[in-house]
Amino acid sequence: MQTTLLLVLLALAPPAVARALDPQAVAQEKAADPVGELRSQFDTLSREAGKPAFDAQKFQKDRAELVARARALMKDDPRGELAVRVRVWMATSGVESASQAALFDELLTKDIASPALAELADWLRPGEGPEQRTRLEELVDKAGDRTVRGRALWTLGDHAKRERDRVRGLEAGDIKTEAFEKEFGDERAETLRKTGVAGLEKQYVATLERVIKDYGDVPDARGRRIGTRAEGALFELRSLQIGMLVPDIEAEDIDGVAFKLSDYRGKVVVLDFWGHW
Repeated sequence: MQTTLLLVLLALAPPAVARALDPQAVAQEKAADPVGELRSQFDTLSREAGKPAFDAQKFQKDRAELVARARALMKDDPRGELAVRVRVWMATSGVESASQAALFDELLTKDIASPALAELADWLRPGEGPEQRTRLEELVDKAGDRTVRGRALWTLGDHAKRERDRVRGLEAGDIKTEAFEKEFGDERAETLRKTGVAGLEKQYVATLERVIKDYGDVPDARGRRIGTRAEGALFELRSLQIGMLVPDIEAEDIDGVAFKLSDYRGKVVVLDFWGHW
């Protein structure tokens, strides 16, 4: 019965979903992507570290084996795409913290022309330390590949949004000064305070507009156009904030009767958006 159900699901699902549901396809993809396998295995090791029966000695041994495998993958072609992807994983995962700074330095100098740095742009998320923003700015300014620059700029937009939100929380008293300064560093924290929420929102909008203008066709890691995503973020910012009039919606109810959202103005309305694929 379970096998039959799986076959039905695979037959009905879109190709990408079918691959995710098929254990054999998943295994083949992992085998074809040694970097993805390294990341998955280290994530598994890290989760084990929080369990009561954690064996620190075994963890160190297993981690050393992963590092050895990673360095072996970089050996044959140190400047090749696979080697760059391995360095991105090692730098962003912290699997070998002693070499982390050197790995980032190599990525942003010797590897700066590599299209594989697109993965680095995706991993330099906000909230991971003040140096992440600086590294993204370097990618935007210096990367030799247009996709890398576009995805780095898109991620910078996430940083700009978080900075605006964190300053808003600081001004409202929801975030303590000590936590704010620890997250951004003293110098950046002072700059953010001086710029204020309104100024930071302008920077966020300018970043999104630049993504749309210069890199609109660039795909993200899942193949979605970052220009389309930036347009959605701008629409949310300009039309879906608390206190704004909700955009009107025209649809049919469960009985097939046409209605508009504006027909219910003045009443409490719950909108439930859902979908399937």
